[in-house]
Amino acid sequence: MQKSPNFLLRYAIGATIGLMLLNGAVIHFLQSNRLAETNQLVKASLKSALISSPSASMIHALTEQLKLERLSVIDTAKEALPPAQSGLLLSLYPQLQGVVALTTPGQQASFRLQGSVLFPELVALSLTALTTLLLSIWGLFYLQRQQQRRIEQLLKEEILTQDHSMAPLPEISHALQEKEHAAQVQLEASLSRNKELEVRASQDPLTGLLNRTSFQRDLTQRLQDESQQSMALLAVVRATELNNINKQRGFVAGDRYLQDVANLLTRACKRISNTDVYRLAGSDFAILQKTGNANLAEQLGQELKQQFDQYQTEQALDGVAYCGMTLFRHGHQTEQILSRSDLALAKAQTGVVNGCFLQEKDAEDYLQGERHWKQVIHQVIESQAIMLMQQPMQSMNISVRTYNEILARFVGDNNQLLPTETILAMAQRHDLLVRLEQQIIELIINQYTLRAIDQRWGVNLSANALMNNGFLIWLERQLLKEPNVASNLVFELDEDLLDCNLAASVRLFEMLRRAGSRSSISKFGKGLGSFRLYRELKPDYIKLDASLIDSLERDHTSQQFIRMIVEVSHRLGCVVVAEGVENVAQKQLLETLYVDAIQGYLVARPTPIPAMTSSNLEII
Repeated sequence: MQKSPNFLLRYAIGATIGLMLLNGAVIHFLQSNRLAETNQLVKASLKSALISSPSASMIHALTEQLKLERLSVIDTAKEALPPAQSGLLLSLYPQLQGVVALTTPGQQASFRLQGSVLFPELVALSLTALTTLLLSIWGLFYLQRQQQRRIEQLLKEEILTQDHSMAPLPEISHALQEKEHAAQVQLEASLSRNKELEVRASQDPLTGLLNRTSFQRDLTQRLQDESQQSMALLAVVRATELNNINKQRGFVAGDRYLQDVANLLTRACKRISNTDVYRLAGSDFAILQKTGNANLAEQLGQELKQQFDQYQTEQALDGVAYCGMTLFRHGHQTEQILSRSDLALAKAQTGVVNGCFLQEKDAEDYLQGERHWKQVIHQVIESQAIMLMQQPMQSMNISVRTYNEILARFVGDNNQLLPTETILAMAQRHDLLVRLEQQIIELIINQYTLRAIDQRWGVNLSANALMNNGFLIWLERQLLKEPNVASNLVFELDEDLLDCNLAASVRLFEMLRRAGSRSSISKFGKGLGSFRLYRELKPDYIKLDASLIDSLERDHTSQQFIRMIVEVSHRLGCVVVAEGVENVAQKQLLETLYVDAIQGYLVARPTPIPAMTSSNLEII
């Protein structure tokens, strides 16, 4: 196997350094022998020179015998010698390199060289070794260059002799192809990963629709595109039953409801080209049709209402969603477009159930939608357009007494139900919730009085009941005026609301006890902190959160947690109700956990309470 030039160069340098070390060892050996001989000769000559006076011929013979080109005398004991003897030594050995030490003048002398008397020989050998090293390096570089030229010549000959239909040097070509393929695969994987991340960043994880960021980007691009002078369509959809489903059936059912609404929107938009569907936030969705008109808006509205009505019938809901639409084109301001769509959505929600509305003209101001809602709420209060519905409980313990939960629904001008959560939210925003809630409680008390029944009714209170002192004073007076009714009313508040302001919660529960009414904590069981709230408020009823019931069959931790809640509640005389029960398996499992009562669609759906007057009074 032929050695590479680099290997030969390293080998030659190592050999040269070894040769120089060997030369140095030989020089040291020869120098030591020469020094020893010179010491003996100088010692003898010094001894004889100190005893007798040497002649000129003797000095010449001594110099020839020593064979030293350059000698000098350094007298370390110079002051101990007589001046005559010192001068004699300096005259005998003016060129001697060494040290002369005399112990006893005229009797004994010793000599030791300090420097190298063989310096010329050492220099000559060193120059020879350095010259050899330089010649070796130059030779190796020359050989390496010659070998490179030879390899280049062979490569050229190989390329020229290869068939043009075959790749030159197949091994090299194959290796390059493999590396190129690996780089291409890695590049495609990186591009695929980047594309996947872009898709995830632009999609809503729950529904799979485009998210709010994508909506803002697409709307801005459409408004800035000068080439698009035609009209476009924006539809804002609000799924109004989300809060009710979360409360009655649990958050898992609420997520399924949002996914179903997303599927309904996607299905309705398949017949319209160039349309994208987005989930903005929570229960709000958007549809962007980049080449829309009034006819397409009407077609989309009819398709959406048909889909929503069918889903409402299948799921037995009060409603599904409402849609507000508007048209826009290049040059319109984003605020104007969103204001029109907001007003259109408000008008749709105050129209028919699952209705749609197209707002083509700009509103008087950006708060036109808010003003519309304020007007609608005033109309509801003035006309007392409130319908009471009830959802009973089923007792699983004959020793406890349950109650029917009363739910308020609001009716519009066309006798269509308005979205409950939206009405309550807008009433709170416009500082009308106190009046609306007072009217609901008055209606419940009047209906209960007219019926003269011995049955408990549950009344839902909002956060307004905790923070408004005037409302608490009014409520206490109403209950004290009707003690028989007050004793059969159970006031419900969510655990989250009570936990936010514990001091106000304690004050409310104490007032209810003074008035003879009962209290209930709904959505109970969010964690161990629930027991702290339980201890401070001492409620008469607790209603387990629907999310615990939804995962009850497959989650043993939830089962143990409910069992612990039941044991503590029974010791304190509190009734445990499980809400959101929808199948027999859940009911049977809750019976084994000794839950007192259940509430949900398995027992009964909310049904209207017939309005009664003194003319049609009936005793139940």
